[in-house]
Amino acid sequence: MNTPIYNKLRELESEKRIPFHMPGHKRADFGAFFGVEKMDITEITDYDNLHEPEGIIRESMNLVRDIFKSKESWYLVGGSTLGILVSISSVCRQGDKILIGRNCHKAVYNCIRLLQLEAVYCYADVSAEYDICEDMKPEAVARELRANPDIKAVVLTSPTYEGVVSDIAGIKEVTRPYAIPLIVDEAHGAHLIFHKYFPDSAVQEGADLVIQSTHKTLPSFTQTAVLHLCSDIVTKEQVEEIIDIYETSSPSYLLMASAEYGIMYMKENQGQLAEYVDNLKNFRRKCEQLKKISLLNQKKLNCFAYDNGKLVFSVKGCGINGKELFQLLYEKYHIELEMENLTYGIAMTSICDKKEDFDELWKAISEIDKMCEEKEKENRSLNKAVNETKIAIQNQDKVEIEICDKNKPKIETKIHNHYKVIQEKENEQTIYPPKIIESWQCRGKAMETVELADSTGRVSEEINSDSCIISGDFTPETAQDLANKIKSGQLPFDMKVISQETVGAELGANALPTSLLAAAIGIILIMIFMVIMYRIPGLIADISLLIYVGLIGLAMGIFHVNLSLSGIAGIVLSIGMAVDADCIIFERMKEELKVGKTIRASVSAGFDKAFSAILDSNITTIISCVVLYISGIGAVTGFATTLGIGVILSMFTAIVITKFLLKQLVGIGIENRSLFYNAKAKKGGAEE
Repeated sequence: MNTPIYNKLRELESEKRIPFHMPGHKRADFGAFFGVEKMDITEITDYDNLHEPEGIIRESMNLVRDIFKSKESWYLVGGSTLGILVSISSVCRQGDKILIGRNCHKAVYNCIRLLQLEAVYCYADVSAEYDICEDMKPEAVARELRANPDIKAVVLTSPTYEGVVSDIAGIKEVTRPYAIPLIVDEAHGAHLIFHKYFPDSAVQEGADLVIQSTHKTLPSFTQTAVLHLCSDIVTKEQVEEIIDIYETSSPSYLLMASAEYGIMYMKENQGQLAEYVDNLKNFRRKCEQLKKISLLNQKKLNCFAYDNGKLVFSVKGCGINGKELFQLLYEKYHIELEMENLTYGIAMTSICDKKEDFDELWKAISEIDKMCEEKEKENRSLNKAVNETKIAIQNQDKVEIEICDKNKPKIETKIHNHYKVIQEKENEQTIYPPKIIESWQCRGKAMETVELADSTGRVSEEINSDSCIISGDFTPETAQDLANKIKSGQLPFDMKVISQETVGAELGANALPTSLLAAAIGIILIMIFMVIMYRIPGLIADISLLIYVGLIGLAMGIFHVNLSLSGIAGIVLSIGMAVDADCIIFERMKEELKVGKTIRASVSAGFDKAFSAILDSNITTIISCVVLYISGIGAVTGFATTLGIGVILSMFTAIVITKFLLKQLVGIGIENRSLFYNAKAKKGGAEE
């Protein structure tokens, strides 16, 4: 095996030099670390230097480069965290704007703090069935780049902790016209390139900088990683300059040798790798038999690609949570998962996992799955055994249903086909509105209701016996439907206390003027803020805001819109969007001023550059309002109406009125830069 660093370190055992250098253990086997001390050195003669590699380290990194087919590759002894810091710092400067996946590693956020970057978030969809982030879509990245053309870099995670792989090639095509680097955190994907069973690596798919943790999926020491430069959009010198800043000045040779050995081990041991892949295939095939626990894959998560080396066990709907799964495996089967979440647990695999390991995991998972299935059956059987339902039909107007439950006290519920206002009396409660399943405690006495279509229920008797009678004016069909629900266990008789409240006309009448007052206070505070932050442009924005308020009042009158609580909410939200549009415009103006443009030129450029972002955001909001108006009822339509009208008017005031007033102001000769944010031109900037 061609491992220059490891081979050179092995030679130390035969040397008789007296080590008057670091580290302090002097390569003596003092019984603590299994003899690895003999190879733990610093930058001594003939052993090269990671910061200026010319010998064995350079040779080794060139081997890694050739295996991954990158342009350059570097060992990192600070893990993928170091690789992320280096990658972002190599392409961004203080204050730059950067697009990141919202599910990225915390190291990305740390770098944003260090460089004071402006983060723009790109969101992946979340699987409703499994509570796991899906892949990052190219169209999502494209949308954010269109809205923020000044973004300097894109940082994404693929594969994720759960094994989800994104379309890196497709995302690269999106970023290419912007000539910005695509950085991929592939910490969990160092193994991908070694076998066709796994998805293609981001190195192969066109990413510009790729970070991999060799210790996660390769046989390598903790804290080892590699950084790959894969294109010419970033220079080797840029990366090495930043590595020299962040990397420790005393890199561990053991860690470098470990990363080297792990990579070469994957390359050289194809037979063992093939066996590992077969074990994964067989294990996944067995897991198709599971009744309750679900082993996730590409099809279930509906993602671009999936790393089948990750074994993610979803326990949603199994009667246990992820923590309980973790504890069961740990305590009963002596198996420890990588991590657990509320609805799933993750087992990480590698080439070093043997067939016996997979067999033990399957035995444990299959037994837990059977336990979950049996528990579910027991619950269904218990409901059927305990609840024996008798239906007595006296006539078409009255049906009595008697529920014999040895574990429950007596309850009588009368069913009415009209609404009742909530009343509280001694041993009496009326439930409002209809179609609710609810239980509560009243003066220490347990009360319970059941759901009947288009009806309300009234508990009129203290629960003090072992039977329950439900009587009311409903048809034999609805009575039989209720009986079937009870027998199948659909109606829960072990529900906990739930609070109840009534909202009447008096409360609404009091809330309306309070809401109007809150809206007025909010507008005043916004106007003060705009003047403080943006000075003359802020004052112009305040004037536009007052005009906007007048216009929206006029529109309410023209379209005969009733001013309800939901309507006020829509108006307040549209006011926020109006101010947001002005802020976008003013920030663009500020940027133009800082590069040396005149006030006049900055005003024109600010509106031009902000227009597309404002238009896109407002159109999407209007579409949402249309959908809510068509499909919603009551308060929803009121909210959609006022918000839709408000958005249209806010876009008009921001793009037309604010622009007109600012240009008039500039036209009369007000071009004092101190009145416009005190924005100073950057050095070298030219006035237009």
